[in-house]
Amino acid sequence: MATRICRVGLHGRNNVNFDEIDYQVIHTARIETIKMMGQTKATVFKRLKQENPNIELITRLYDDRFGVNKRPTPQEFVEKQLPIMRALQACCAKFEVHNEPNHLQGYEGWGQEDHHAQDFNQWFLRVYDLIKNALPWASLGFPGLAIPHRDLQWIEICRPAVERADWLGAHCYWQTPPGQEKNHLVDFWGLRFKYYHEKFPRKIQEITECGNSNIQAEPPIAISEDALARQYVEYYQEVFKYPYINSASFFLLSSQDPSWDFFTWRSENGRVKPVVQQVRQMNRPRLKPIASIAPPIIPPKPPIDISGGETLPSTQITNIVASLPTHPNKTYPSRPVSAIRQMIIHHTAVSNKVGPQRIAKLQVEKGKPGITYHYFIAWDGTIYQTNELTTLSEHTQ
Repeated sequence: MATRICRVGLHGRNNVNFDEIDYQVIHTARIETIKMMGQTKATVFKRLKQENPNIELITRLYDDRFGVNKRPTPQEFVEKQLPIMRALQACCAKFEVHNEPNHLQGYEGWGQEDHHAQDFNQWFLRVYDLIKNALPWASLGFPGLAIPHRDLQWIEICRPAVERADWLGAHCYWQTPPGQEKNHLVDFWGLRFKYYHEKFPRKIQEITECGNSNIQAEPPIAISEDALARQYVEYYQEVFKYPYINSASFFLLSSQDPSWDFFTWRSENGRVKPVVQQVRQMNRPRLKPIASIAPPIIPPKPPIDISGGETLPSTQITNIVASLPTHPNKTYPSRPVSAIRQMIIHHTAVSNKVGPQRIAKLQVEKGKPGITYHYFIAWDGTIYQTNELTTLSEHTQ
């Protein structure tokens, strides 16, 4: 039976509230992941989870202090986000740290030049550490970059930040002038995430924005709503093939701003666009949790030190803490990292088909808060982090 990793996603309404018809569109299109905005009220998150407990919510951490040549410090940014993240903990564990900082217009506080990337890299690393220290349960993503806007140079300069992040966001837009109607299936455009995968092959990606941007061409390129819907279905079918893509969220569910109407799945007058029914009716292979897919094995080349002798290669660890099953009411106590004094290795003789996802599920069924290990080494050598180091789980008490 065919399976897929990628979840069918949609970017939520860019407002503090959702209208009733927004919930109807989400239900009708059978949306599995919603990219949310941090300024949206917590009551919207709660209703989405109540109506579909299996829906995944990914929240962009929004701050209105970003602008041309201005941005909050890491401390200022985190101080604003922590109360929001705590309020959303029961509904959302994944957060995208900012948005398109490389935009050439500088709208998001930086720009497309190398020095902008260098500064954002340091800013992100500090933000990541501050949030993780306060909220170790939060899964933090490196933000989707504006394309092209020198995104490939930018992401390479930001390599330390991308590697520190729990996952990598991607924005994949395209335009389809006459003769180029399949740009949504071209690497430079719709499949741009493949370039990021070449640079970071062990990093899970979330396509937090994607879509046709013909309206932004000069002059705008005409395309019918039916043709747009067919494009989007074709795009979903394509990204279903990539085991490192966890979700693809089209921009945009709805907006009170008429300048975004081209992108929306329903108009402000309540008219639902053809894409909703076409996405509902499209073929969907069985969804397989991303945590059960081991990342590709890439044998590292031992680096050579200046004396000519071999040194130990660096270790790659995939953080899957946020994706593992946990008890709805129980949590493990916490401890400071400074309290760690020794390492305990537990050898479990089980089938290589039994991974951390299954073990965590079993522990929860036994009434435990979650998996008891901090790290899990799979049969193929892949190392998964399964608890934060600050978690005082059963095996460490």
